[in-house]
Amino acid sequence: MITAFASGDFAATVAPSGKADELDAIIIGLSMLGEELAENVRRLQATHDQLLQAEKLAGIGQLAGGFAHEINNPLSVIYGFAQLLQASVPEGDPLRVPVTSIARESQRCTALVRELLTFSRTAEPGTQAVDLNTVVRASALMLEARAKTLRMSVVQELADGLPAIRANRTQVEQVIMNLGMNGLDAMRPGGAVTLRTIGEPDGVRLEVADTGAGIPEALRSRVFEPFFTTKEVGKGTGLGLSIVREIVRRHSGAIDVASEPGRGTTMKVRWRCGP
Repeated sequence: MITAFASGDFAATVAPSGKADELDAIIIGLSMLGEELAENVRRLQATHDQLLQAEKLAGIGQLAGGFAHEINNPLSVIYGFAQLLQASVPEGDPLRVPVTSIARESQRCTALVRELLTFSRTAEPGTQAVDLNTVVRASALMLEARAKTLRMSVVQELADGLPAIRANRTQVEQVIMNLGMNGLDAMRPGGAVTLRTIGEPDGVRLEVADTGAGIPEALRSRVFEPFFTTKEVGKGTGLGLSIVREIVRRHSGAIDVASEPGRGTTMKVRWRCGP
């Protein structure tokens, strides 16, 4: 016959009441220690994964930088001559379409190389005091031009009295434009991208929210990986969000993604204020 004991019953069976209390305390302590050890293992695993990702990104950055530098000069020559040919070939000429195609595609390749160079660059950018709202307003004007052609809209929700951030203005603009264009690409006609600024105790937060289809949970952890994209072939390099994260990292900031299928995506960038 097998008899089951709870921890207190077992302790009472094998020891007097005083000792049973001590055994109960030991059992509880061991249980708490086990939970703490399990949590430490989880943290170590997370740190290990982050280090592997950092090593992977560093390797890709070096490869991208070498590749971009090697092809940048010849590509610039091709693009320059293509522009000259495009200007000299009149409308209606049989060569107009292929020459225009060469110019367009070489320009696209040049833009990709520029992104690769940005991704691989390790030098810290020059910084200054930047009013985030001012940069958001300027970026919104450029995004609105694109949004109108897609029958979409750009909404601004800017908090008053925000402190200046210490940043490179051009790169802050690049972050806003990349996130905004991603939002436009994720939506159908009638959608809206919202540019939002919020004050925080030690800085400011920029949010870029869209009303698109959202990002599936299984893909959310991969959106910042270089060359990973959910866009159709030919419509994205997969470098935009990687570059954004790298720029934010260099500014000692942080970026997070919140998304729900069918309810859109919000990118949250936190910028620290002060030196």
